[in-house]
Amino acid sequence: MLEIPDNGTDKWINIEDTPKDTISLAQSICHKAGCLADKYPGIVVVIYIPTAWSQHKQFKHDGESFDLHNFIKAYAAQRSFTTQIIEEKTLNDPMVCEICWWLSLALFVKAMRTPWALANLDSDTAYAGIGYSVKTNSKGKVDIVLGCSHIYNAKGQGLRYKFISVPLKLGRS
Repeated sequence: MLEIPDNGTDKWINIEDTPKDTISLAQSICHKAGCLADKYPGIVVVIYIPTAWSQHKQFKHDGESFDLHNFIKAYAAQRSFTTQIIEEKTLNDPMVCEICWWLSLALFVKAMRTPWALANLDSDTAYAGIGYSVKTNSKGKVDIVLGCSHIYNAKGQGLRYKFISVPLKLGRS
């Protein structure tokens, strides 16, 4: 069952309109989301990012980079709860039906439901969605970043997994 809490209840938390800085905003979001997850196990914490916070979404400084989305997701993964981040600009997108479809699917899956499963799949096989990107680091060196976005068994059930960071060396042998 989808429950959208009323503003003013203990499941609806507001954060200051003008955050002091990016790191304190990220820590505040994570702390409050963690408190909700502790109080309501199994909850999907929906986090709304208004356009006014755009300058806090990411930054690079002295070779360090920060991404608010990644910070929140990493925190939630360590604490074993799920989040859905919704940006104000997404709610203003003219593709309303597409946005509603993907948002409803994301919330359904994050609530540990299986939206569908294919028939006649090998029950001893896991199916993984792998993503990658090529990034240039602060020293100008090219890094390849690999990630696993989804992993499921033949019944369409999500499997738990842990990330292992392994540096890749590219070049001639």
